[in-house]
Amino acid sequence: MVRVVLKAYDILRKEVSQLVNKSQAAGNYLFEFNSCLLARQVTDLLSEFC
Repeated sequence: MVRVVLKAYDILRKEVSQLVNKSQAAGNYLFEFNSCLLARQVTDLLSEFC
């Protein structure tokens, strides 16, 4: 078992989502991620600087 951490960052390198943070055995894994919320956060950040 090893600790697996998978995070998503916006264009300003701010963490916007932590997708995985747990111990897992070696192997293949599948998970679902709703990117609609992520896209909204990135758009909001871009609109603040326009």
